[in-house]
Amino acid sequence: MTLLAKKAPYSAADILPQGPMHRRVGDRDHIHAETKQAIKLFLDREDQVSLKSQEKVLLGCVFFEAGYYWEAHEVWESVWLECQPNSAEKFFLQAMIQLTNAKLKKDLGRFAAAVRLGELSRALLEQAFSGKGESIYQIRLTDIIPFFEEFKS
Repeated sequence: MTLLAKKAPYSAADILPQGPMHRRVGDRDHIHAETKQAIKLFLDREDQVSLKSQEKVLLGCVFFEAGYYWEAHEVWESVWLECQPNSAEKFFLQAMIQLTNAKLKKDLGRFAAAVRLGELSRALLEQAFSGKGESIYQIRLTDIIPFFEEFKS
C-alpha cells in the first residue's frame, strides 16, 4: 500500500539495501549502528544542503510503507524533537512514531501491545488533526486511516 510515500524519488531499499533492521540477523549493536549511519549518510548527502522537515517526514513515510519501522521511527523522531510543544505537527509525528511501534510489535508477534499502541497512535492522530487544516506535512488523515485497520481491538 503506497499512500504516504507516493511522491518520493527513492525507495527504502535505495538507502538500506540490506533490509529493515528488525528483520536482519546478527549482532544487534552492529546492525543498529550500521543502520543509523546509512540514514545519516542519506540525510547528509552532498547533493543537498540539508533535508527540510517536510522531506524528512516523506523519508519516514518511505521507510514506513516498506516495512522499515525502526528506521521510520528514527527519521520522524529527529523532526519531532524540533517541533513546537503541543503543536499539531508534534502530535502528528508522535502518532506516526507510535504507529511504527505498533507495526513493529505486530511483526514481532506481540499483538496485545500492537493493538494498545495502535489505539494510542489513533488518539494522538485525532488530536493532531482536531482544529487543523486538511493536511499536516502534506499528509491527509484519510491517507493514514487505512494503516489502522489491523489494530482494531
